[in-house]
Amino acid sequence: INTRYNLALAYQQKGAYDKAIPVLESLAAQPGSLDINKVYLSLGQVYEAKGDMQPAAQDGQPNPAARLPWYEKAVSAYRKI
Repeated sequence: INTRYNLALAYQQKGAYDKAIPVLESLAAQPGSLDINKVYLSLGQVYEAKGDMQPAAQDGQPNPAARLPWYEKAVSAYRKI
């Protein structure tokens, strides 16, 4: 799991956001296996850096606000600590 997270971070640092997103989303679907807050935060950062604030709409166009749910999940998780 940490290996996949590190892979996603490497993609993020190289600007390969479309490769980082599916890795991070698969990690987000497996809570408890990694610090989920980091995964949520990374997803928010990737979508923000990509210029998307929400996942693409059905027409394939960016839907501005994808990062917000991930940031909100990260904030919510941190508040529980």
